[in-house]
Amino acid sequence: NINQDLKRRDFSINAIAFEILENKIYDLFEGISDIKNKELNLLHNNSIKDDPSRILRCAKYASRLKFDISETSLKQSKYFINHWPWECSENESRIKFPPGISIRLKMELAEIFKNDNVSEIIGFLYKWKVISLINKNIKLDTTFLRGLRWIKKLEGNLMLYLLKDSYPLKEHCDRFYINTKEVKILYEYLKFKNILKNETEKYMKFSPSEWTKFIEENNINQDTVKLLIADGGLFWRPFFKWLFIYRYIESGKNGDELIREGWSEGKAIGEELKRMRYLQIDNSNK
Repeated sequence: NINQDLKRRDFSINAIAFEILENKIYDLFEGISDIKNKELNLLHNNSIKDDPSRILRCAKYASRLKFDISETSLKQSKYFINHWPWECSENESRIKFPPGISIRLKMELAEIFKNDNVSEIIGFLYKWKVISLINKNIKLDTTFLRGLRWIKKLEGNLMLYLLKDSYPLKEHCDRFYINTKEVKILYEYLKFKNILKNETEKYMKFSPSEWTKFIEENNINQDTVKLLIADGGLFWRPFFKWLFIYRYIESGKNGDELIREGWSEGKAIGEELKRMRYLQIDNSNK
């Protein structure tokens, strides 16, 4: 019935109904009053324990509606998120993290990334001290916020950006059921971030063609490239230029043309085409 339905909602402002035939308003949790006061109130004491994605929706409403979370709801959120992640029941002990919760969190984050001011919402989670729901290692500084803007511009993977510097990484990936391909991207990002950090002087001297060779011969995934761009650092520009310029540049000739010019079929043609392409890439930067 309608009362049971409303009791299953997340916030009081979402637990209001209007019965058309009887011209009656159902407001069991004083949601109308909370709308007037611009306040977000969870419905019961275990709201966040039952579904921690509610704190993401709370931040979303705070951003969209300019409402504030109530003190009691914030206290509950901090308490339960401080103990996140909680394990399944004994009957499901083989599963360390509840899959339903992880799926809802990822779906909520994807919806926020698509439709909302993700920087402001992450800011609320940080301010409310519940950022550990996603990754306790997140530091809300200018570098992180710049990266959030960039990952959205690049149409990158928000979940990977939020987890890229998490520790321990495997536990966070397990917690959110990150698939094998995406886990590989995160480890690849860390690998090349460390390579660039440890050999900074060497890479400072790289030409556009050398960057192209470095990225392509290492088969660096495009999502990894986007993470390295969003990460900032000394070398985000060459990765950005490769993503949008260098990788599209061709040699200017093809194998058939080289054969007509007297080249013999074989490996040498491939090397010459590569040399000509690298020359074009270096000239494009002048």
